[in-house]
Amino acid sequence: MTTGNQLSVVQFAFAAFFAAMYAAMLRRADIWYPFTPTRTHEPGEWAGFGDTLRWIFAFAALLCLPAIYFVYALLFIQEHAAAFAVSPFPPSLFDIFKIMVIITMVAPPLAFYNLWQVIVRAFGTHLYSQRAMDEIRKHYPVAFSGSYANGVAWAFVYILAPIFGVAIVLYAARTGT
Repeated sequence: MTTGNQLSVVQFAFAAFFAAMYAAMLRRADIWYPFTPTRTHEPGEWAGFGDTLRWIFAFAALLCLPAIYFVYALLFIQEHAAAFAVSPFPPSLFDIFKIMVIITMVAPPLAFYNLWQVIVRAFGTHLYSQRAMDEIRKHYPVAFSGSYANGVAWAFVYILAPIFGVAIVLYAARTGT
């Protein structure tokens, strides 16, 4: 049980997994220049509407939404602490499932990243200078071509998997199974 500003073990585990996943996500997002003014690399150009629009999308999808989700998830875990309680030794199969649910609960920010990536891939010519697009293609050759359905599909998986896991844990806690 937590008091005041203490984190429970489950909240701490979630925060640790979230921090590792979020750091890896931001590192990967860097190849897309989320906050770099790409248009200023060319003579006579300024950080125009495309850069500003990309910054707004990146700020929302890579900073705001993950932060809001992180706070919400910590409060959710605190509210349902009894449902997520795990016996240390020997852990049952369901206790292991609860740990896996906590790990999958860090996935929704990946959905925000995927949706942001779909947006910048679909509207790359409006959001990047040609030089920046060429630089991105060095790291990711099919960056601005191909199907975007895969990114959207993975976004849904990243959101739905934790929801189903949490629903199972809460249902089992309510029914006592």
